[in-house]
Amino acid sequence: MNIWWRLCWRDLVRQPRFSLLFTLNLIIGLSGFLLVSSFGDALKQHLEANLKTLLTADLVVRSSRPLAAAEEETMTALAGPGSRFSGQISFYSMVRGTRGVKLTRLVAIDRAYPLYGELPVSEEGGQPGSDVLDALQAQPVLLMTLETARALALEPGSEVRIGQSTFRVAAVLAKDPAGTFSGIELAPTVYLGLAQAKATGLLQFGSRIVYKHFIRLPPAADVAATAKMLTKTLGEKDGTDSGIRVTTTADMNRRFGQLIGLFREFLGFASLVSLVLAGMTSAYLFHGQIVAHAKEMAVLLTLGATRWQWFTLQIARLSLLGLAAAFIAQMAAMSALPVLARLFSSLVIQRIDLRVDSAQSLAALVIG
Repeated sequence: MNIWWRLCWRDLVRQPRFSLLFTLNLIIGLSGFLLVSSFGDALKQHLEANLKTLLTADLVVRSSRPLAAAEEETMTALAGPGSRFSGQISFYSMVRGTRGVKLTRLVAIDRAYPLYGELPVSEEGGQPGSDVLDALQAQPVLLMTLETARALALEPGSEVRIGQSTFRVAAVLAKDPAGTFSGIELAPTVYLGLAQAKATGLLQFGSRIVYKHFIRLPPAADVAATAKMLTKTLGEKDGTDSGIRVTTTADMNRRFGQLIGLFREFLGFASLVSLVLAGMTSAYLFHGQIVAHAKEMAVLLTLGATRWQWFTLQIARLSLLGLAAAFIAQMAAMSALPVLARLFSSLVIQRIDLRVDSAQSLAALVIG
């Protein structure tokens, strides 16, 4: 047996070009497989663990008109004691910044927003989250994401004209508190106080406004049952649709599940393609190697070696290269994951925890 291991090692050492190309090809294929599968799994786990933060509440009651006093009383009663509420209105308008006029989504929030999570104020300037919420209600100030501030060439202290009022940028957010997955928006988002929205003169008859009421239920509350009662009570009046919609984290999970499912299928297909290409290239390289060493095979068979021994020698050589490629691919994937996490850090509020788990490592070893 020792002589066969020596022959295997000799072949690997004497053919560095083949060994390097074969291993490098597998490293590229397996690294792509590990990165893609790790990202897909981590994104799914992140969304499932942060649904409430992404929705910023347990329930959201949405309508295209203000709720009547009776409807608000019904909503409060159905939510039950211990529930917390937050109101919000949103609409689109042109905002004049340093670089001219730009279409912007204006979101007027109250002091209680967000019910889950916090306002991630950027280190580049601004007040703490709790202080800026107080300022939004008492003063004509704005809150915007870092990307919006850069697009409008604004910074904390800059003045912005909105409708009939002039606002000052109070703070800049590192990320949108509702997260990028809250929906596809047509324009960047700017936050202002709910009490200051009327001063803009933009809330008039015919304005396209979305009214939202965020509800945070007590920990022991049945979110699904409460949402069902709200939908039944507020969703219909006299047999007609009232235009009021109730959204829960389960609804978001279902929508995200479909979205992430399609995304993961695409990533899985991409990783499969990379593995197939790596396999085809490996087969081509090994076929060329076998053809080039046909005489050596004939000599071994002439000296008394069996076909099975020669076959085992080749399998051992390929197995060593495959295992080496799998281990190196795991190290390469672990080194590249932090870079991938930074690239997608603006996708959601919390940083995605990317790592190669034991199942993925085992799969890479088996494939290698």
